[in-house]
Amino acid sequence: MVKPEGTALTRRQPALLATWSFRSQVTSAKFSPDGSRIVVATGKELLIIDGYTGRRLVGPLKGHTNTISSVEFSPDGLQIASSSWDGTIRIWNAQTGKMPFEPLTGHVHSVESVQFSPDGAQLVSGSWDTTLRVWDTTRGVTIMGPLQGHTAFVTSVAFSPGGDLIASGSYDKTIRIWEVEGGAMKHGPLKGHLAGITSIVFSPDGTWLASGSRDGAIRVWDVKNWLECGMSVEGATGPITAIQFSPDAQQIISASEDKLVRIYILENSNWRERITLAGHTGHVTSVMFSQDGRRIVSGSFDSSARVWDANIKHTSPWFLPPDGHRNEVNLVQYLLDDSTIVSRSIDRVARSWSSPAYEALKPHGWHINFDKEQTCMAFSNEGVVLSGSAAGAIEIISNNPTYFRVKNVDRAGVTALAWSSNGDYIASGSSGIVQLWNSRTGQEIFDQHTRSSNRVTALVFSPRDTHIAASSGMIVTIWDIKDMKANQSVLEGHTQPTTSISFSPNNKLIASGSEDTTVRVWEFQTGKFVFSPLKGHKATVTSLDFSPDGARIASASRDMHICLWDLRSEALLFKILEGHTGAVLSIAFSHSGTHIVSGSSDTAIRIWDVRDDPLAPKSGTIESLQPLLWEKLMN
Repeated sequence: MVKPEGTALTRRQPALLATWSFRSQVTSAKFSPDGSRIVVATGKELLIIDGYTGRRLVGPLKGHTNTISSVEFSPDGLQIASSSWDGTIRIWNAQTGKMPFEPLTGHVHSVESVQFSPDGAQLVSGSWDTTLRVWDTTRGVTIMGPLQGHTAFVTSVAFSPGGDLIASGSYDKTIRIWEVEGGAMKHGPLKGHLAGITSIVFSPDGTWLASGSRDGAIRVWDVKNWLECGMSVEGATGPITAIQFSPDAQQIISASEDKLVRIYILENSNWRERITLAGHTGHVTSVMFSQDGRRIVSGSFDSSARVWDANIKHTSPWFLPPDGHRNEVNLVQYLLDDSTIVSRSIDRVARSWSSPAYEALKPHGWHINFDKEQTCMAFSNEGVVLSGSAAGAIEIISNNPTYFRVKNVDRAGVTALAWSSNGDYIASGSSGIVQLWNSRTGQEIFDQHTRSSNRVTALVFSPRDTHIAASSGMIVTIWDIKDMKANQSVLEGHTQPTTSISFSPNNKLIASGSEDTTVRVWEFQTGKFVFSPLKGHKATVTSLDFSPDGARIASASRDMHICLWDLRSEALLFKILEGHTGAVLSIAFSHSGTHIVSGSSDTAIRIWDVRDDPLAPKSGTIESLQPLLWEKLMN
């Protein structure tokens, strides 16, 4: 029945490490030189966030009166420059968010691109007024320009690594090379693109200049003679919006209006497409490698910034251990020390993941393939796997010989399972039946009918293992384990079948979710409603969990959202946690109460920071302090 698998190698894409969503379209997202921070341009504002956690550090920085087109950190990471369609450039202190001087003015049209010189003393800008200007970053004044020659919008500017040259790309389909000393045009116009140029960049070693265009091509130019190298890069199915070299100059990354990020690698003097990163749902507007080459940040018109694992340090980046579900994830859970997450997918695969704080999930320990008969699963707090089948079999998969191996249940298929917190008991449910078993011997302790003949959709033990609750039909049935027959209570009120249940940590409350889209909270002993039904979801509530302190409830739904409810105020704590692109099927609080893990039909597992720190970005919308999300896509 069980087919354990080890670390067989498989082909996969680099991992999506994180997604952060914002209120407005992201026009630019850039790493700081040390990779610890990311500056994000969203609408007319800037945010500086932690490059690993997404925690908001500075901002929003306000001042621009129109969309910000470009942002850059200075080489020392102390300043940020932003250009805008309002025709101005602003320089900000990256630590405080303050501006040391007034906005830089001089361009008579939208400013599309800015870049610091290698020493940070100068800033070059390109504008829709067809000119370039060079600015002193310590005084905020023009020191050169306007440099004229282009006959259409200047869309991209770049200093050479040596700081002696400036390259500019334009909608006139040409590239021009300018001397920093004096501002004379030294080379060009370089021609070859069939449409306007959108992005130019020097390789870190100064050997090449790459240009991206609305014609969908990337061209590479030899800086020695300013001739095209014959190494054009093609593959995008839409206009190129941004390009960059990897730190070792052996890869080029591109962003495109086709919603994709592509990585090209240099092999035998030719560029070939190494991988395509899919996930954005709007035009990708910016892309950048971190200085160590390990991560990529991308921004998009879908109002998100994403961080990807570039995997460029692996000698064979195509072959890595398998690390993802290929179908919807319908069970997730933290183990006791919060360092491990376990998951189960509808493809009948169970996996364990290491989950250090604020890092991407990594394959960890094991993954198990089950046969097609498997219908449900539960994990003990120690990660022991309990599996139920359509044939009515229950199996414990463990190296611990004290657990029984297989128990054939003389019932219809098993539809729900639960472990007691101490690991001594397991409960199983089928159509209108709940059974309790000794996990060591496999002996049946009791067998009881629910008040509904419908299948049992969820089972849960109370925190002290004194009671069992089962959801079936439109009711929740609760038994006292000491006297199952005499002490049975029924909670009624839902108008559609119940789907999920959870006890509060203090054993006083029980919450239930339903296809009627509501969450109901009951007094455990009296069966009375504590609140009126909690309404916020627009589709079936699929999963519930109390926070360890009992003050909050997290609920997941097929509406693709997670709601956090504050039981002290009977209101949504954070209105909606958004990010999944499919139904959210399972959620669980960490034992510390600081994070929530969620599994979805989109095949993703996400980790959400739900602490009450006012500086922590709390979701899909960083500006409004909804929770940040860490995303691991399983491809």
